[in-house]
Amino acid sequence: PMSEGACHQLFLTSLREAQARHPDLAELLLFYEELFLTQEAFMAGLAMHPDRTGRELDSLRLSEGMPQFTFEELLIDGEDFMRLSRLMAALIIKHMAHAADREDLPADEALLQTAQAIFESRNPLVSADTPKDLAALVAGFSLAPYLQRARNAVIARISRDVWQRPYCPVCGGKPSFAALEQESGTRILLCSRCSAEWAYARFGCAFCEISDEQVYYPGVDGLYRLYTCDVCKRYLKTVDC
Repeated sequence: PMSEGACHQLFLTSLREAQARHPDLAELLLFYEELFLTQEAFMAGLAMHPDRTGRELDSLRLSEGMPQFTFEELLIDGEDFMRLSRLMAALIIKHMAHAADREDLPADEALLQTAQAIFESRNPLVSADTPKDLAALVAGFSLAPYLQRARNAVIARISRDVWQRPYCPVCGGKPSFAALEQESGTRILLCSRCSAEWAYARFGCAFCEISDEQVYYPGVDGLYRLYTCDVCKRYLKTVDC
């Protein structure tokens, strides 16, 4: 498997190549590049505090279908969180002109409460309507490094045969994407919140777990599929490897 450093470099290379191929999206892609670099630098600072690196795998939670981390167990330091939040706000205002006139960020406690609400919703850290709310956008982006740290602490010890549930074993997030493996055809779900990956049944809705009503639509190139569910009205984008 590719090392974390190699993955990060591949991600940055892909972003820069995309900027060259899609000049109309250059500003947005530059924002994500700067966002990634800022979050990565912040994560490196978190690693300097061994008392806040997370904890060992909780086997009981794993067997009972409970995610490994609660919000409190992310061990978020308020001062560190606000420092990152100010950096996130500056990036957003720099690249999104419509955000420049927003009100100042709320106080530390209120912003942490927003982050907790986002975490406990199990939804992506940033949703389609989040840009209407600067505080929610900042809180979501600022929460990402803590979830990445939580993932890094336990994911290597979570084997495929002990977790096949429709939500992330690390943070409880709903899947945001899926991939069908090249050799086995196993469906792998991806959490966009903490970047955890885990195996799940090939057939059945990855949200409500109903299998009878699920259908998929192949893309014209055969690479992508769109799985839909008529029961819960959700869909999951999938890449066929």
